[in-house]
Amino acid sequence: RRSAPAKYTVVSPEPYTEPEELPDTLLDYAAPEGAKKSEEDRAVPAAMLGKTFVVMDFEATDKDMTAEPIELAALKIKDGVAVETFGSLLDPGKHIAPEITKLTGINDRMVEGKPSFVEILPDFFKFAEGAVLVGHNIDGYDFPLLRKYSDKAGFLFDNERMDTLTLAKKYIPNSEVPRYSLE
Repeated sequence: RRSAPAKYTVVSPEPYTEPEELPDTLLDYAAPEGAKKSEEDRAVPAAMLGKTFVVMDFEATDKDMTAEPIELAALKIKDGVAVETFGSLLDPGKHIAPEITKLTGINDRMVEGKPSFVEILPDFFKFAEGAVLVGHNIDGYDFPLLRKYSDKAGFLFDNERMDTLTLAKKYIPNSEVPRYSLE
């Protein structure tokens, strides 16, 4: 197993700045529309204190394990507070199919000259080290895709994982949602 590099070399994290159109905190999403949460309701849940989460998502050239990543986006949350982002468009080394461009909005011209996933892998390993990795269907897609590349490069992502798809299926009755998509 390779250790995390001492410094970032290709992609460095950036401080998180919350876009103006989002609620005050990520926890406000749980409030009914138009309702304002009290300060007590907006407190960070105790289960998040003392923990670091990296919420991640890949966009890729396909929906299976033959895919090449074309974008990686991640948000680091410490003690319930979003602190850093990490992300880059990625050159897959091959043509991006029109249906993928339609789905993701990413085309060949956008990724030209960008680093490959293998090039940014050490930086992402450093960014995610020790964090709980979180994603929608992370166990079914993102993490296996990550491991496909990291195993070859000698980086062992042995992070605990939380799959929001699994959590949604467990806690939201299917009578309340038409399907368990990210939306």
